Amino acid sequence: MARILMAEDDGLVADAVQTMLRSGGHDVILASHGEEAIRLFREQAFDLVLSDVHMPGKDGLEVTEEIRRLSPDIPIVSMTGSYPRDTGGAHLDPAFLIASKKVGATRVIAKPFRAREILALVLECLVAKKRAEGEKMH
Repeated sequence: MARILMAEDDGLVADAVQTMLRSGGHDVILASHGEEAIRLFREQAFDLVLSDVHMPGKDGLEVTEEIRRLSPDIPIVSMTGSYPRDTGGAHLDPAFLIASKKVGATRVIAKPFRAREILALVLECLVAKKRAEGEKMH
């Protein structure tokens, strides 16, 4: 259905999300860090980008900014889970999702999510992209 670039440094999460997306018929290319994601994006054509916010090196915010500069119309979905707190527990920080939108993410999603949630979000972004492309032609 769609060719998706996914930037995710956690191998277990990458495998799980890739399986979810492939179950929806999508072709998924994995990048294990931000620099690799940007390199792959420059070398290949994609319909959508899915990027974790927290990655070593170039983080997801930098990836989003760079890809948005390279391709203003491509849907970019930022995803993030929890971050460690001084108390030792993990808590979701919505500030990272808000920052993602500010640098150009089309949509954001908090981990963990179910397959139906990510598949619905991807479909929504792809439909919106196709609609926008159709409007530009008229």
